[in-house]
Amino acid sequence: MNYRESISEVKPYLPGKSEEEIKRQYGLEKVVKIASNENPYGATPKVKEYLSNLDINIYPDNYVTSLREKLATFLNIKENMLLFGNGSVEIIQMLSRILLDEKDNIITQIPSFSSYFSEAMIQGASVKTIKYNSNFSFDLDNMLNLIDKETKMIYITNPNNPLGTCINYIDMKNFISKVPDNILIVVDEAYMEFVRDENVKSCIPLVNDNKNLCVLRTFSKAYGLAALRIGYIVANNEIIENLEKVRVPFNVSTIAQNSAIIALEE
Repeated sequence: MNYRESISEVKPYLPGKSEEEIKRQYGLEKVVKIASNENPYGATPKVKEYLSNLDINIYPDNYVTSLREKLATFLNIKENMLLFGNGSVEIIQMLSRILLDEKDNIITQIPSFSSYFSEAMIQGASVKTIKYNSNFSFDLDNMLNLIDKETKMIYITNPNNPLGTCINYIDMKNFISKVPDNILIVVDEAYMEFVRDENVKSCIPLVNDNKNLCVLRTFSKAYGLAALRIGYIVANNEIIENLEKVRVPFNVSTIAQNSAIIALEE
């Protein structure tokens, strides 16, 4: 087979071993797994009650209508600014498909989420990285200096996983204002619900005024729905319309949609 050359450099995603695997491997009776940042409390009782009574013979709502309406109200945004994915990983894949070609590059930080790297590389694009400062603070100026004419996307994880580093709202606004309009800024806020620093805020309110900004969020972490795979992106309508062109139909299950609604209401 003549596989794409870019595939040769991509390594498959390697998830952490399950508790049962670790128990068998080391002969343990009890394991506390923290490697995958899974919510140890699980989903809420109402979600669990819903999951015990399911109709699974009908295709899911392709537009995710009910959750879209409730989430738009919850976030105080327009409904057409939302797109849902089979986890935020699928949305990263979609962003790469609509933006990246060979000779393009993305910019991100080390350490950060491996899917930023793999999805760019699959498209034949390269990855430019910055390291954190010695005190784990984020060097936004260095990131700006890496921008060149081939840069298509910038990924910022705020808060960062695994460091927990946060970028305050003022610094983020200033950074966004300095990035050229033709470069997409992707702020991954998978852990934003855990932030307690009042100076660190979501970038969702900035999306309306910055057409090259989008924000990723997920129900996997704070909401405890990791197994159901549901994430979403907040972006302007032009980006959403192009993402819809590459989105797999019925990509978010009915179970995930309804469980997310229940979790959001609680």
